[in-house]
Amino acid sequence: MQPMVQQPSTGAAVVAIGQMLGNVNQAMEQEKAELNKARGGTFMADLKVATHALSADLNDRVSRGEVKPEEMVTTYQKEAAALKSRMLLDKDPSLVELVSGPADNFLKGSEIPVFDMSKVRIRDGYEAEMAKSRASLEAGAISNPAASVAGMTQIYDTIGPKAGWDQTKIEAAKQADTQKFYMANRMNWAGQNESIGELKQEEAKLSDDTYLTQLGDQRVRYRDYVQTRIRELKSAKEARTRDWEVKVQSDLKLYSELLADGREIP
Repeated sequence: MQPMVQQPSTGAAVVAIGQMLGNVNQAMEQEKAELNKARGGTFMADLKVATHALSADLNDRVSRGEVKPEEMVTTYQKEAAALKSRMLLDKDPSLVELVSGPADNFLKGSEIPVFDMSKVRIRDGYEAEMAKSRASLEAGAISNPAASVAGMTQIYDTIGPKAGWDQTKIEAAKQADTQKFYMANRMNWAGQNESIGELKQEEAKLSDDTYLTQLGDQRVRYRDYVQTRIRELKSAKEARTRDWEVKVQSDLKLYSELLADGREIP
């Protein structure tokens, strides 16, 4: 008599099949999660490269005058968001869900260098504005140094802080320009002056420490130049005198010879 083999019940078979399918599905989901994790890492790396290129291009556009420095951050935010959307287009929804949050956090952090770049650009713009104004005022200092100094002082006080200058730098710039503007004025005056008497009067005034204090430590240089001008003019005068004396002597000799020969003096 053959022993009876107990057959599994239909219910037990269904449960076993269900468990097997569950295990397969779980393995497939785990594999998909691992794949998305790898794809997510690749996406974030690509996003980093793309945003770096975006910020570099934005900086170039600012240099070309296509974007204002104060608009850099808002422009970057708008273009970075559009970049992210394009990169996620047609991607698996599970991947989109996985990387959307980290991508948003990364983009927010990537705004910091752009903000710093914008500040530098804005400051550079203000410095360029000051430099342009200074060049114009420096030219005017030849005739009116006081007005040029007053104008530059106002510019430093109003625009200097916007350019990121602290008070120490502003005061140093004021002092340097005061000396330079007044020095240009006085050097031009001395260089154009042909009067030894006036230059000697100027030299005497420079012995007073309260005279032309705007020149600061440049007073010595200016005094040396005045003294040089005096020597130059004296030398030139002496040379003219010698030339005149030589000519007079030559003319007298000629006249004497003409008289001696009985010829007519021209």
